[in-house]
Amino acid sequence: MPKIGMRYPIIAKKGTSGYTDAFICGKAVQGSATPSTYDVKFYADDALAENATGISDWQISLDVSDLPSAAATVLFGHTVSDGAIIRKTDDQSNYVGVGFYVARMTNGAVSYDAFWFPKVKFTEPTLNAATQGETITFNADSISGTASADDSKTFSVTKTFTTTTAAETWLNTQANYEVSA
Repeated sequence: MPKIGMRYPIIAKKGTSGYTDAFICGKAVQGSATPSTYDVKFYADDALAENATGISDWQISLDVSDLPSAAATVLFGHTVSDGAIIRKTDDQSNYVGVGFYVARMTNGAVSYDAFWFPKVKFTEPTLNAATQGETITFNADSISGTASADDSKTFSVTKTFTTTTAAETWLNTQANYEVSA
């Protein structure tokens, strides 16, 4: 199943009773979700007696067209005042829910896999910029973090849809995001 696109990066602050402050985080450029796995072996009587495998967490990376000022508050706990982002030494990153969907093609038919990671903590992004030379170089904003299991021991939820509208509606429901008309 070739992946042919990625869209709709959505983020919401995780609270004790759901999600708040949801926003669309620019436009998706690229992303990855890599499981951190373990494989522990126990030997007895000179042979493998037990083998435990599993996932400890996921490493999430998102490159987006724009990291809006809402990200400063929701993701990193910074203050936004009069259009300025104020970063302080005691600011703490928040747990957030993160979602996006990926278009894929199977036997010529396109479907959309929507991914929701219910508990992610991102680290402050690196500022990358370059001077304009003879040509323009575009740079995407990139954030990375760790997805851990939530209280129900869930790392992620994936659901497949036949339309982009259905995928977006499902992600909006996960994030408690209300689309303004």
